[in-house]
Amino acid sequence: MKLLVDMFACQTYSRFRGIGRYTLSLTCEMAKLRGIHEMTVLADALYPESLDELRQQFIRLLPPGAFLPYYHEPIKYAPQQNMESYYQVAETLIEQAYRVVAPDIVLTPSLFDSWADGEQGRVSLPDKKSPFQPRAVILFDLIPYIFHELYLDPDPYIHKWFLRRMDLLKKFDLILAISESTRQDAMSILGLDPDRVVNISGAASSHFRKLVLSDAEKQDWLYRLGISRPFVLYIGGNDFRKNMDGALRAFARLPREITTSHQLVLNDVGDETVFRNKARALGLADADLVVFRRRSDEELAALYNLCKLFIFPSLYEGFGLPVLEAMICGAPVIASNNSSLPEVVGRSDALFDASNDQAVTAGIYKALTDDAFRAELAAYGPERAKQFSWQNTAQRAWNALESLQERNQLAVPRTIFVSSGQPRLRLAHVSPLPPQKSGVAEYSAVLLPHLAAHFEIDLFTEPGLQVSDVALRENFAIYPWTELIARRDNYDAVLYQMGNSELHIPMMDILQEIPGIVVSHDFFYSNLPFV
Repeated sequence: MKLLVDMFACQTYSRFRGIGRYTLSLTCEMAKLRGIHEMTVLADALYPESLDELRQQFIRLLPPGAFLPYYHEPIKYAPQQNMESYYQVAETLIEQAYRVVAPDIVLTPSLFDSWADGEQGRVSLPDKKSPFQPRAVILFDLIPYIFHELYLDPDPYIHKWFLRRMDLLKKFDLILAISESTRQDAMSILGLDPDRVVNISGAASSHFRKLVLSDAEKQDWLYRLGISRPFVLYIGGNDFRKNMDGALRAFARLPREITTSHQLVLNDVGDETVFRNKARALGLADADLVVFRRRSDEELAALYNLCKLFIFPSLYEGFGLPVLEAMICGAPVIASNNSSLPEVVGRSDALFDASNDQAVTAGIYKALTDDAFRAELAAYGPERAKQFSWQNTAQRAWNALESLQERNQLAVPRTIFVSSGQPRLRLAHVSPLPPQKSGVAEYSAVLLPHLAAHFEIDLFTEPGLQVSDVALRENFAIYPWTELIARRDNYDAVLYQMGNSELHIPMMDILQEIPGIVVSHDFFYSNLPFV
């Protein structure tokens, strides 16, 4: 299989969010696990900074020529009636780059990108797809639709744009969901066949791990972070569904002896003055709260390691990455009992009803006052987290893509077409063939039945190969390509299917002896010896 992955999701604002981090981690691990598969990674040249960063990532993971930029004119914002022309030009040029790579499958990490003002690029959409080119997409969540009254209804343009993208999801041949909850949402909301939606789960960055810190190092971290008491950690920001206000109310409901001996540490609260006024109205003092903006992964890992308790009262998640990060770091974790969070947490006594402030408060109180329970959660987290790894997620993705390729091959008509009339030209077709693990082999198996309507064709492939495709065995004479020189006078033309794997190396000698028509399947041929 030859897989193309478009890394556009790692170039927009999403690169700073979970979507970009997930995409980069997954794609890097898939590159490591590609085995016999070919993999080409593309990125938009209009984003030079991220393009260079991505190149540095993949230059160590893929062979030369497997990371490529594509080019198109930047999308210029104009009156709405003129925007479609910009979109069409960009999509056409991106699709042309896809065709030049000639992949078996295209993987789009996120369909819901390129919506923000200022984005010059564009996600290539599945209704533009080329023949014999299945499309796969990663689905993170459908939260904007589920909470449409908050995220979509206030802006008719965004509402229309999002619903259009949801409709396009149905055109993908395969949807890779990041959790079983997201998979179920895709099937129930979009009405998709279960076979087309696969849960590949997720994992956390290697930055997050359990730290061994001396007392002095702990105090140094707490001083740097502005924390002076044992603390409850909330990571989620002030997005409505993250339920920051619910976390604040639940903490404020705790007995005063607990709130005065602990601090609630929160991130990205929005207008801090407004937030602190809310806290004061709930009876909390300024010293009871520590507010911070964006932190580095190193600082965030330190917070996870040092907190007395991590709480995650989200109202809905596609996966719930902060929960997994905290568990890996050994934090005692309690979280909401909705959406994907039970999949990550894995135990019911660490869950609460986030829509009920009293239930959230009760969960916090139990974890802070029951030392044995808290110690059990701290020990449980790292062990539970071992079930989530990028290696597992990448392997699930490859398995799903392989199944898609098999289904696509079965769906392609394999009938040999015979035309009447004048005698047809005789053609020698030189190429790898199934079961050889090559996208070119699969391409040839799909092409040949249709090509046979116009030519008398004999196949030349690797000596000793037992061709597994029944249609090829029954309808073509198959010879080792070492016999082509002796049989050369039997043919009007020779057609070479040329790729960049070691399977094509012997074809170079034949091509120098017998010139012919070359179908080029790659930009670069760094794996082939040219003389």
